[in-house]
Amino acid sequence: MVIDVDRIAELSKLIIPQEKKQVFEKHMTEIVAMADVLSMVADEEISTSDRFALLRADAVHESGISPNDIINNAPCFENSCFCVPKTVE
Repeated sequence: MVIDVDRIAELSKLIIPQEKKQVFEKHMTEIVAMADVLSMVADEEISTSDRFALLRADAVHESGISPNDIINNAPCFENSCFCVPKTVE
């Protein structure tokens, strides 16, 4: 595969000095070759259950803390809302 360093630089808005283009081309060729190896993996042998992490069921649990304890522990609580510092002008 031919790597067009000038085209990659143009598309990515990079300025690649002439003396580094050959090194850049070598590295890009190695990256593409590594990606090509991934396409050779027989993914039919991998079951779908191995591909995804198992998720736990959503469940409501009592925390043992009353809403009043939370409100009383808040630095600022007005009009049924927690007050927080303004972060955006």
